[in-house]
Formats: sequence, structure tokens, C-alpha cells
Amino acid sequence: MNETNINHLVKEYYLTPDMVKSFHIKRNEDSHKGDFGKVLIFAGSSGFYGAGNIVAKSCVRTGAGLTTVITDKNNFSLNVFVPEAMSFPINFDNINKNLEKLENEILNSDVIAIGPGIGKSKQAFLIFEKLISIKKNNKGNTIKLILDADALNLLAENRELFEKIRNRSVLTPHLVEFSRLTGFSPEVINKEKFEITKNFAKKYEIILLLKGKNTIITNGEDLFANSTGNSHMANGGMGDCLTGIICSLAGQKYDLMKSASIGAYLHGKIADELVRRQYAVNATDVIDNISKYMNKIFRI
Repeated sequence: MNETNINHLVKEYYLTPDMVKSFHIKRNEDSHKGDFGKVLIFAGSSGFYGAGNIVAKSCVRTGAGLTTVITDKNNFSLNVFVPEAMSFPINFDNINKNLEKLENEILNSDVIAIGPGIGKSKQAFLIFEKLISIKKNNKGNTIKLILDADALNLLAENRELFEKIRNRSVLTPHLVEFSRLTGFSPEVINKEKFEITKNFAKKYEIILLLKGKNTIITNGEDLFANSTGNSHMANGGMGDCLTGIICSLAGQKYDLMKSASIGAYLHGKIADELVRRQYAVNATDVIDNISKYMNKIFRI
């Protein structure tokens, strides 16, 4: 990074190890699994089951109390790859019956993650719409939302849905997805990144995490620039892994800004450490090291 970029970044908040450590919420020894979040995940579809499995596994490994995945009734891979997660099987040929049952799952959730590998079919849209339609759970708490990938594309094509996600959401686009959401070209976004991201987050009252070199996290007022990550982690499944980490943290009572910031830092830090001894770093590599590096970052 050149000096100009560093000077630009430090005018905001450059995520440092000490800052991330200060966000840590210590676990109460008397806690039980219900205290660490009930996370509902809608990710993966026929041909893309891996996306759902990655989100679920990273969520579990980051420490969520209970993780449930909405998945195709024909998907038998989840129980093999993520035995700790529960499944909510969906029959895509009879979606309306499933939507009625899904309401109870929503009301029992603290956090809902939506998007990786779900596609943009009518059925996917109906499930997405249902998942964001209920704002409070059975405990009277606001249900937090983490939206990624196809959820962002559906949102860009159905902008009236922004009203349902205000004040409770993290959006995690890469540059092209953010271009669809804003209408600005990637080139314009790169030239005015801080201003455009802040304005977008403020307008829609969401937390925005714009992925890329020095990932940006902003609530429209404060802005963090991530200090970790490298090009050797640029491969399929990495975004799904990040989504799982963030939704898990949100379930563990971190606010959404801190969930996104810790998630981005941890995700990149693991890759920075692993690249010292291997050339490419993939999502499975990161997932296998989440718990280890949470210990190191928080110095438990």
C-alpha cells in the first residue's frame, strides 16, 4: 500500500489488532447454547449445496449456539459436512406449504443469513421475502439480517424490499454487486469509495461491508477499513465463509457493525497467516482455523 492510501485510510478507522480485541465480549461461564444465538441460514440450492455448507460450517466454527439451514429436501450433504447444524428441508415443488412452517423458524431465530448459492428463481425470491417480512422474534428482539450474493441481486431488482431490512442488516457485496445496488459503475465507486459507501449505508440505514482490498465497513457515520487479507484468498467460497462468520458473531450478541468488522478482520488475518506456508488459501482452510485465531486475536 502506498503512503497516499495509508494517509487516506487513517482519517477514518483503520482496523488494528487492539481495536478488534477491544470489541470482544467475554463469555459468561454459566451460559448455555441459547445464549450464543439461534442462526437461520438460507444458502445453497441444487448444484450449489456447497455454498450453504460453507456458510453453516463457518457459522458453527465461529461459535454460534444453534445453526439451522434451509435447504432442498434432496440435499443430503449438509448432515455429512456439518453434522452440528440442523436442517429445515424445503420442497421447492410445493413452496407455499413450506412458507407456513417457515414462520415458526423465523420467530425462533436471532439472526438470519440469506443469499449464497440460492439463485434468483421465483421460489428463492418467495423464501427471501418471507425471511425478511418478520422483524421481531418470539423474545421480542429484532431479528438481525446478513445479506450476501443472490440476496443482494434480488434486492437490487426489488428495491421496495429495502424498507423491510432497515436498522437490522449487514449487506456484504463485492464491487460488481455493489454497482448493481447503487447504479454507479465500478470505476466511479473505486474513485469515490468512502463517500459512496457512507451515503449508501446512511440512506438505507444498514451496515455495508464492501469486499475487496482493504474491505470497508460503514454504518453511514463511522467507517472502518480492514487491515488484513490478501490476493491468495481470492477464490470460490470465501465470501460464503465470511457470511457464516458474521452471522455467528451477530448471534453472539455483537452489534452488527462489530460483527462485520471482527468478521472481516478475522477472515483476512487467518489467510495472512496461512499464506506464509501455502500458496492458495481456500474457505476450508479458513474454517479449519477460525477457532484457533479467535483465541489469538482475543488472547483468551
